[in-house]
Amino acid sequence: MLTATLHSFANKKELLRLLGQFSEIEGLNENPFLSYSWQYSWISSLPTMPTLVTFESDGLVIGYTLYKIKKIIPSIPIYCAFVNQMGNSTYDQVWIEFNDIICIKNFKYQCVELLINKVMNKGNVAKLTLSMCDAPKEWLQVIQHNNYRYEMEQTPGFRKPLGNINCVKDVLIGLSRNSRNKMNRAIRDAETTFGQLSVKKYGKSETEEFLHRMGLLHKKQWMGSSLGSGFANKYFLEHHKTLCSDFFDNVDLVEVRAGDVLLGLSYNLIHNKHVYFYCSGINNDAKHGKLKPGYIMHILLMSYYGKFGFEFYDFMAGDSQYKRTLSSEEYKLYTIELYKNSTVINIGRYLFRVIKKLFSKF
Repeated sequence: MLTATLHSFANKKELLRLLGQFSEIEGLNENPFLSYSWQYSWISSLPTMPTLVTFESDGLVIGYTLYKIKKIIPSIPIYCAFVNQMGNSTYDQVWIEFNDIICIKNFKYQCVELLINKVMNKGNVAKLTLSMCDAPKEWLQVIQHNNYRYEMEQTPGFRKPLGNINCVKDVLIGLSRNSRNKMNRAIRDAETTFGQLSVKKYGKSETEEFLHRMGLLHKKQWMGSSLGSGFANKYFLEHHKTLCSDFFDNVDLVEVRAGDVLLGLSYNLIHNKHVYFYCSGINNDAKHGKLKPGYIMHILLMSYYGKFGFEFYDFMAGDSQYKRTLSSEEYKLYTIELYKNSTVINIGRYLFRVIKKLFSKF
């Protein structure tokens, strides 16, 4: 029989100890964001702790997940639960993707059902949010079987297989004719104007310098946006400093230059021969004619990782033109919001949609 147990923690030491034990369970559905290294680094950065849910079969732990509940409206005691998130943009700015329950695959349906029922049966919890999940099948099956109401949004993700890539030419062959011509011109402009293209990998001792330089470029590009830059967020920085210092084999810190001119810095996550492009700092001052520093950086890096036997270069979520241009495969990530099926909550959701629609007209 499968059971679920909730664990609350006053401090992070005991939670981190348990995560270390769970990392030894074979067959967990891991990716960079569900890995021990990511979870450890995230928990280490937080000022308050999420709740841990463990799933056991015949006394053996076969999975776990984290969640936090937060008031939907500050003055009203009705709550939303967030899976592997805190429900606070400051603490969640590390941008989890491929989010899911963490368990042995054959137990996923049962674990999802136990989690949803445990959390949603709490008196004041009206909603549960799972963001950016790539495998929602079991979640939807449980939701529909238990007659929960739900809403689901899709976000496209993009990636490039690297199996046949050993040089820049191999990357360009996979592009459309128009894009290939544009990228060839951009590369020629970069080499003619600044010099030969090169890739440098930073070592662990250079982490602080790398994060500082990337932060300057990232903030310059993103601080004016609605989301801002994670490099202005101390919790985001603490997470990545821990990830780089304690789990350096799980990250790649690289730069691309043309001659002596920096084109871009890229922070990549490494997992099971896959490269996950996490974030970058692009030197937009290097733009010149047809030269596109960001595009060139990704082309050089796909060539670089292909030569070293990596299988995929994953741009992850976000419908950006450069991802569509440079990738050859598209997939979906799903954000699911499920609700208790009650008259009060259904009326509340309806009123919220009406109010939101009215405000959108102004």
